[in-house]
Amino acid sequence: MTTTLDDIAGLLHAHGLALSISPDGRALCAPFQLPGGVLEVMVLVHPQGPVVELDIVFPFVVPAHRAGAVLEAVGLANMMLRLGRFDYDAAHRRLLYRAFHAVADAPVTAAQLLLLLRTGLLISEQLQLPFQDVCLRGGHPGLPVAELLEGARAFVQPEVQP
Repeated sequence: MTTTLDDIAGLLHAHGLALSISPDGRALCAPFQLPGGVLEVMVLVHPQGPVVELDIVFPFVVPAHRAGAVLEAVGLANMMLRLGRFDYDAAHRRLLYRAFHAVADAPVTAAQLLLLLRTGLLISEQLQLPFQDVCLRGGHPGLPVAELLEGARAFVQPEVQP
């Protein structure tokens, strides 16, 4: 049994998420408003393999002179991630977050899709502003990693009892 874009659209629609099919028919797309701007979310199904792909495109174009810093920031951030990765699309000078879910011999479930989507949006939201600082304001490439570390510390910091 294979999973199609129509299957995914139906599962997401049942949970109140309306994604539209892209003009080329290869992806489901929807904008998500976050504090740093609108992220374009795309869900694709790879026909050659049972894989669902989530792409989140950041809402800014990277200036050519900042490409080196962005690549360094992407590499540093990717070392900290457990799910997905950041990519720099040099042809379009765009920053993306990508995550994949393998679909073996059963169709993908709503729970699997929602977990993939929520996790991707959470990571993208956490790092959108630090990446913007690196890309557009000359920030240090270590800013996204510092944000990841700070978020991880807050998440696992034990409560201290007096």
